[in-house]
Amino acid sequence: MLKEFYHLWQKWKKSGSSDLPPKEIDSQMIRVSDILNQSHTSKNIEAVFDLEISLRENGRQVSVTRNADLENVSSTGLSYLILCSIFAGITRMLCRDNHVKIHWPVDELGTLAAENIAKLFIMLDQYNIVMVGGFPSTDPLLLQHFKEHHIIKKDVGIIDLVFEEDKLTAIMAKKMKQQGVAGVIQ
Repeated sequence: MLKEFYHLWQKWKKSGSSDLPPKEIDSQMIRVSDILNQSHTSKNIEAVFDLEISLRENGRQVSVTRNADLENVSSTGLSYLILCSIFAGITRMLCRDNHVKIHWPVDELGTLAAENIAKLFIMLDQYNIVMVGGFPSTDPLLLQHFKEHHIIKKDVGIIDLVFEEDKLTAIMAKKMKQQGVAGVIQ
């Protein structure tokens, strides 16, 4: 049974199809899962899968094999980024068509440093994943990464959130515009 599932899976994978796996793989996966769950082994199905993450932080090599390791490897922010990286890979493994835009609900972005938030958005853009967040922050450093900004007020409903224009950005844009005009005149 497991061999049959494996051969079907390999055949589908080698076909290079971006479609979902054929129905035969679904039924085989369910049968294999049932057999594993009824096999009276002391291990559950999660024990069949191994994942090891190796990373270097501040020159220190770290290996993560368990949930507790991931929680203790570093800051909460780094653990969050690692999980997002894994989930992004799994998401694209399940949906191989890169033209399909996937929307991810996220939480706890405030645990990340500003530069890591920017890196997370860059990574998700590469995977064509759009981050959707609902959180109480109106911090422009965090919200600058989102294209849409809304706030929900109890008695009013959804309101577009408008930020003051960053003065430095406005001055630089004005200067660039002037230089563009000056360049055309000369």
